[in-house]
Amino acid sequence: MKKTDRETGPSTGESGVILRDQYEHAGATDLVLDDGLVLELTRRYAPGARAVDSVDETGGEARAYMVAAAEGRLVVKTQRPHRRRVRTSLEREALFLRHQAALAGNPLPVPRVLGHGRATVPAKGAAGGQVDAEIEYTVMTRVPGDAMQRVPIDGAARRAALGELGAVLRRVHGASQEPLLSSGLFPGDRAPGDLRLRLEAPAMEAARKLSATPAAALLPESPEALVRRAVEELPEDTTRVALHSNPSAMHTFVDPDNGAFTGLIDFGDAYLSHPALDLRRWDRHADRVAVLEGYRRAGPVDAVFMRVWRVACLLAELTALAAAPADAGGAKERATVIQSLMKERA
Repeated sequence: MKKTDRETGPSTGESGVILRDQYEHAGATDLVLDDGLVLELTRRYAPGARAVDSVDETGGEARAYMVAAAEGRLVVKTQRPHRRRVRTSLEREALFLRHQAALAGNPLPVPRVLGHGRATVPAKGAAGGQVDAEIEYTVMTRVPGDAMQRVPIDGAARRAALGELGAVLRRVHGASQEPLLSSGLFPGDRAPGDLRLRLEAPAMEAARKLSATPAAALLPESPEALVRRAVEELPEDTTRVALHSNPSAMHTFVDPDNGAFTGLIDFGDAYLSHPALDLRRWDRHADRVAVLEGYRRAGPVDAVFMRVWRVACLLAELTALAAAPADAGGAKERATVIQSLMKERA
């Protein structure tokens, strides 16, 4: 397997940070399984599977077949061969979810893995025709509700849902990490300085783009100087845990009728780094604050955690500003958030 930038094995002690995606099999056939095959795979773990209701491809790298079964609403998840990348792993996701299922206390609102495996199957390619190929798949339960990105909620209901998400992330991060670390399946921070590398490289790229736009004048110093000053505050060596990676509106589920939080899906991009990074993935800073509040209600955090969280949020705001510098109203709001976070650090 060709390695991506700075991606190494878990035993080397070198950096395991993946800075950019590489799709190793971009020319591979995009396999589409017929309903009969999906039901055959599902029945290996859920004999009561009856019908394939729909297919979801919104995740890009995965194809999810929604299955009606006597055991409940199920999902058969496969990776699309031409979109396979080091960052994503169904095997890693299955291990991570099974680890969470074994935690003491109330069950976490995440998918429950019924089975994971590989099979050689006949399938049709997206362009037609029959092919035989090996697929990897996971059969899991389906979290009720719908993704927040498709459910318009705001105000107190939104803050409550995000607070519940924060509490779930706190339990995920607080679980024993040894079985995950020893599995060898999780890429991520392995050497001192990896956290800085992970945050500084993409932020500096965004800063250079922002410097070429009028929006840079909204900041009290150059974007590049701001990034350099921010990452100087990061600790050299930190706590690392298995992160969800992207617990955002796409993967956070709520009840469409009342906005209540129902669960978190898609752990296939999990990686090892500082836990604060899982709290930065929302576009609005007010949403990040709501997630943090729920996280802190579920358990205390120390000053280092808060420092990493502030730096990560500041760089997220700068990156978003660089992506849409012509949005005058949005640019001013983001610049205000950046300056506020800078004052908190002072």
